[in-house]
Amino acid sequence: MGHSAPNWVAALSQDSHFHKTLENQFVIVWQVRVKPGDSTLLDRHETDFLEIVIESGTVSMADERGRITPLRLAPGARLIRGGFAARLKNTDKSAPLHAVFVEFRSPLGSQACGPEAEILCPAGGDIGGALLHHEIGIVKTGHFCARRFLMNVTVHAPVLLIAIRPARVIASDSPAASGLLKAGQATWLPTGEQSVQAPSPSASIDLVGVEFGEPRN
Repeated sequence: MGHSAPNWVAALSQDSHFHKTLENQFVIVWQVRVKPGDSTLLDRHETDFLEIVIESGTVSMADERGRITPLRLAPGARLIRGGFAARLKNTDKSAPLHAVFVEFRSPLGSQACGPEAEILCPAGGDIGGALLHHEIGIVKTGHFCARRFLMNVTVHAPVLLIAIRPARVIASDSPAASGLLKAGQATWLPTGEQSVQAPSPSASIDLVGVEFGEPRN
């Protein structure tokens, strides 16, 4: 199981498999697509990030020393500590790898990196865990994913939403953030009344949400 891409360490912006879709003072959001048999570059992950799998089968991950770890990825999310380089190879014969990486501009202090990182909310789960980080500018990293679940809430801090399955977002105070999110798309919701709905009565919702707030002393 070889990883034949170049051995020099690349920034995500240098890898054609990564496409930046959203950037602000809190996060950088990347769409990641790798065809069957293809590999990313040896990419440097400087910061903590969420890896959100939209579609995948089997992949392998090689570190800077060439050590290879086989992985089977399913839709869901993992919080991964930064500070390492890795190359992903799509070893599946038919399924493409489609994922979203959310890089955090402030460290979250997550405990594991790479294949050891815990899956926060596997596909089919109802509610995931919440990680509290008061000292770094991100008051709450609240990961949730839901199926057949209608969210209609008033949020008091900005929220980043990433759809694993299509979802319709209605933001009363921000028409520009409203609309249908396709699988893998992200939107930044300001404070105010928000509603997330399935696109049809027979569909289900599967999404990831991260809530942000002001630093606490």
